[in-house]
Amino acid sequence: MRHPLAQLPVILIVVLAATVCAAGPAGQDPVSLAGPFRVAVCDNLQCDYPPPDSPKWDLVRLGPSGLDQPLPHQTGVGWVRLDFDLPLPGEFREPALLISNPADAERVFLNDVPLGGEGIIGSSFATVPGPVRVLRIPPGALHAGKNTLKMNVLFAEKNVALLNGPFRIGEYDRLGLEAERMRAPVIGMEAAFLTLFGLILAFYAFLIIKGVARSDYVLFVAFTATYALTFLLGSNLLHELGLSGPLTERIASVSSPATSLLMLALVTSVAGAPFGTVFGLFAAASAGFILLNIAMPTLPALYALAGPRKIYLGLAGIYYLAVSIMSVARRREDAVVILVGVASYVVGSRIELFWGLRMQDYSMGVFALCMLFALVSRYSRLQARLVVLSTKLLDAHEQERSRIARDIHDSLGQSLLALKLRLQMLASKAAGGNPLPPETLDGLAQDASRIIDEVRRTSMDLRPSFIESMSFMEAVNWYAEAFMERSGIDLQVHDGEEEISVLPPRVKDNMYRALQEILSNARKHANATRIDISVYRSGGCLFLKVSDNGVGIAPPQPGNKGIGLETMRERAELLGGRCTVAGSPGSGTTVTLEVPLK
Repeated sequence: MRHPLAQLPVILIVVLAATVCAAGPAGQDPVSLAGPFRVAVCDNLQCDYPPPDSPKWDLVRLGPSGLDQPLPHQTGVGWVRLDFDLPLPGEFREPALLISNPADAERVFLNDVPLGGEGIIGSSFATVPGPVRVLRIPPGALHAGKNTLKMNVLFAEKNVALLNGPFRIGEYDRLGLEAERMRAPVIGMEAAFLTLFGLILAFYAFLIIKGVARSDYVLFVAFTATYALTFLLGSNLLHELGLSGPLTERIASVSSPATSLLMLALVTSVAGAPFGTVFGLFAAASAGFILLNIAMPTLPALYALAGPRKIYLGLAGIYYLAVSIMSVARRREDAVVILVGVASYVVGSRIELFWGLRMQDYSMGVFALCMLFALVSRYSRLQARLVVLSTKLLDAHEQERSRIARDIHDSLGQSLLALKLRLQMLASKAAGGNPLPPETLDGLAQDASRIIDEVRRTSMDLRPSFIESMSFMEAVNWYAEAFMERSGIDLQVHDGEEEISVLPPRVKDNMYRALQEILSNARKHANATRIDISVYRSGGCLFLKVSDNGVGIAPPQPGNKGIGLETMRERAELLGGRCTVAGSPGSGTTVTLEVPLK
């Protein structure tokens, strides 16, 4: 006799077969629609269905896997018409229609029977993202033979690959499962991007809490926050939560140009470009888009601003690339990384904007990561330099104390000692009853005057008491004359055509100290007979250029970098600028400081 467990596989097979038979057929497989596919975009908001022979219709063909060619990337309200044949509509128990890559909003009619749709089309509208829609087909709406599918659509520039994908009719449950499979990777991508933006915001919030509140960090946080908000407002995640609607659409219409404005400021700041006239024009245009989107109803604003917005974004892309390339040409640190990020964003976003290929979110992710790398790298370098500079500053303080001690000993000390000896000699003569001639007292007064002048000169070298009341050019001219008298080197001061207005005290003090350091190095090491000092403004930046005809600068030797050049570079970077040194042995040296005047 066989063991009962040996019969278990047979029992399971019988039960499974009985269950399948009892459940009946699983239903007919979905049918992919095919036929002539027409699209017409209206010129105004009152978009009536065009006549079949209207020239507004653009004709393409829908095949089983999608359109034979992509549709033009358009903005506005319009209509879509698909004529298709279906031999046996009665085979479907719960028929439904699957639409791949639908428009931002639509109302769907099958043989003039409304199927529904998603989104709101009116003076206030709501776009609904998503790679797929599944709509139930009412009884009697689907005919055997010829059928006509009409869709009243809204293209709001958020959709790419418009209507490009299979259109299917099948059982509602099966199409629902297929739609979930198509929707899952899109929602996963959105969650990944929002997580990335969240991590970036958290990192910079940590830096700001720690007191690192540089302007470019704050700009990056604000830009990331507004872009993340715009991304969230147009996401499937928000729609799945039932939170999308006309209000979120209006907020997105404002946050999008605000993101453009912040990106404009961020790229300009990180690339080290001046906030000049060109930046002002772009900023004014962005502010104008924001105000118009607030004042106008959303759909009229979409129609009115679609063309100007494309022109603005195209020109802004050129501006982003230009300032990034100039940053590379100036050899700014991390300029190449910034250029890669900006180029990725410009190419990806403009491809999506003008050609409708899904690229912007990915290119924005690359841009955000490049900006994150550049700013974190800059922060790390500043932290490392602060440690090195703190050590060098301690050494510099000791060297300065030693220099001041030598100057006092060699000049003031010797002068005071000579004065003391003369006074002692005169005191001895006076004690012996010898009268003091008047010219002796005059000589003592002259010696005392020379000592007072030496004290004043030493004090002025340390900190001119009148520098606060002088303009920067006056301070440069005064110090050049004093330096020329002491060193015997011919100095020539040149200023630019553009007048230099009152400088912030921090800029004036650091540039003055840098000039002192440059001239001191030239006197000690260059053996120069002539030095030219040029001070001028250009493109919103202040330039201090010092050239000598000395022996030139030799490549730095290991372990002998010195603090002078490093200090000048740190002064320039703390002011948001840069310091460059050019020259070679035998051809003189040119030191240029460039500081933005913000």
